[in-house]
Amino acid sequence: MMGSRFLWLAAATGALLLSAVIFFIDANSWLHEPMPIRESQVFDVPPGASLQSISNELDTRGLVDRPRYLVGWGRWLGFADRIQVGEYELSPGMTPETLLDHLVSGHVIQYTFRIREGDTVAQLLAELRTDSRITHELSAETPGDVVAELNLEVPFSEGVFFPDTYRFQKGETDRRLLLRAHAGLEAILEDVWVERSPGPINDPWELLILASIIEKETGDAGDRAVISQVFHNRLHRGMRLQSDPTVIYGIGPDFDGNITRAHLKTDTDFNTYTRHGLPPTPIALVSEASLRAAAEPEPGPYLYFVSRGDGTSQFSTTLAEHNAAVRKYQLK
Repeated sequence: MMGSRFLWLAAATGALLLSAVIFFIDANSWLHEPMPIRESQVFDVPPGASLQSISNELDTRGLVDRPRYLVGWGRWLGFADRIQVGEYELSPGMTPETLLDHLVSGHVIQYTFRIREGDTVAQLLAELRTDSRITHELSAETPGDVVAELNLEVPFSEGVFFPDTYRFQKGETDRRLLLRAHAGLEAILEDVWVERSPGPINDPWELLILASIIEKETGDAGDRAVISQVFHNRLHRGMRLQSDPTVIYGIGPDFDGNITRAHLKTDTDFNTYTRHGLPPTPIALVSEASLRAAAEPEPGPYLYFVSRGDGTSQFSTTLAEHNAAVRKYQLK
């Protein structure tokens, strides 16, 4: 009696071991075979999703042919409680092993949003509103309103976000993205301010204002530090900056693309032809390159520059030289 029970137990144990071995061999082979994915697609793992529910959804969509293998192998590896929420890209050639690795590592789809140097905050907000990939929490529509809603401690609302390409995943909000951009601006501004050359700029915010003018005046990257030289020299001498982009910013949305003598003579807070010193705020979002140019101008005697029409600028020391350059490049 005891012998037959032992034999039965041994046979059952052997059968279980054999089944486990067969499962292991078959599942291991299956894990490395491409999934039946014909074209790239997005698979969303919502909060609270389990490995079982994920496998069921993949099975329903025809993306796995043995869902129990995915669940069994994932549990055996200890992955069941480590699945991360997000959007995953499933592409032809992907194997179940790769899928499990992605689900556990959080290898989710990354989107990008570009904040462009030279844009205004109003332009940034308009573009942000049209991006359907971003969750929109902010109700503010003007630069001043959005700065207030974000509780930013800044002296003005223009130019306070750093231009860059920002990566994000599903669930990113406009609030978080703009806070990241502002933190980036503060970090860069602090770093550049510490390394600045001595000059007529009194604080980091003035540096940002000057950098914004350089940003809008620069058509060729190689000219930035020389354009900065011109503005530094003018500030030292108490000369007006006479920058067209500041006038255009002061005109606002009514500007039709054609700056006239009447525009240059019409006084606004931003007209550096009619007013001395820097304008009250930046006139655009500023790149790190323009910030560094504002902080470290190229030494030299230049007081004037004019566009050559090819993106580069012609620099002059005297008004006579400048007038000749204007006749050559602008009035020809």
